[in-house]
Amino acid sequence: MGLFKGVSSLVKVGETLKGKREYKIIKHVNIGATNIYLSKNGYALKQFKDYTVDNPSFKEFFDFHQKVQNTIKNLYGVLSADEVFECGGYCFLSRKYINDIVDIETLALSYVDLDVRKNVAKEIIKIIKGIHDKDIVYTDLKPEQFVLTKKGEILLIDFDFAVSSTYGFNRAGGTKEWYSPEHIKKSPLDKSSDIFTLGEIINFLFTKKHPFEKHFEGDFENAVITGDFDVNEFEYANLVRKMLSPDKNLRPSIDEVYAVFNNGLDSRKIYLKYKDKKTIVISDEIITRDFCKQIFEEYKSVAPKQFLILKKTDGWYVKPFEINISKFEQTKLNGEILKTETKLQKGDVLSVGNLHIEIS
Repeated sequence: MGLFKGVSSLVKVGETLKGKREYKIIKHVNIGATNIYLSKNGYALKQFKDYTVDNPSFKEFFDFHQKVQNTIKNLYGVLSADEVFECGGYCFLSRKYINDIVDIETLALSYVDLDVRKNVAKEIIKIIKGIHDKDIVYTDLKPEQFVLTKKGEILLIDFDFAVSSTYGFNRAGGTKEWYSPEHIKKSPLDKSSDIFTLGEIINFLFTKKHPFEKHFEGDFENAVITGDFDVNEFEYANLVRKMLSPDKNLRPSIDEVYAVFNNGLDSRKIYLKYKDKKTIVISDEIITRDFCKQIFEEYKSVAPKQFLILKKTDGWYVKPFEINISKFEQTKLNGEILKTETKLQKGDVLSVGNLHIEIS
């Protein structure tokens, strides 16, 4: 049938798209807001219908996708496009077609065992960690954008939106059911916004329920902003609750989330439990007033540099600091005032007033 001329938005079976290579269309994979086609030479082609060469924003839109795809090519678990090209007045992305895939939404609702869910969660978190380490905010996370291949790989298959001050990306996106409070408030989206949505996805993966599901037919947006969610008890429930904090400053970083899911695998970290309700991960750093304010909002009276957790070749140690202000209580270890640098053991409890941190 020849080259696609863009007479209508739909590329017909038998027509050819031309970029750096030719793609003869043999199948319509999905027809909708964006059209997906399969070519004879084994590529999936995504067509953005809303942006044509007649659109004043076409060049900006086209340049964004080229820049993003070039930036993400070597990111772990991200399936980047082979090329971005214009044909018939439309913008197309091509990538190698992968068949026999299951998206994470489908997987979450199926009867797979807990170990599979854990491994999937770890891979998703690792992918987002790679994106954040690159100083990129994804902005439009949702389960259907992650797929499990027949080889057992987890891949992120879409990258239509991104924000990054480093690379000049400024195209934020979002899907209502997976909004963060910043999406709803139309505030700038940052890494903590991704963390919020990732918390929604993790909860869905393990419990088959969206944490704001009860509000889908009501005031969903207000529930997200106020933190009116339901998180059933499961192994990572407390972490998810923290990730879903309406205050983005109280959400963990992707490094903290990654560390919790890889507990015991990183010898550089010490894992602390707070009253068996929250898991905190820190490395060789002083626990400061700011740290306590962020993690334990009610413990603002803990003095700056009250104690130091440090790593030595033979294990972890705690070192007290001299506190000369009478209103601050002394640091205690297992109920005794801590006076000298002491090696920590599993089961030890550090206390400052009614703040108790158990070494797990």
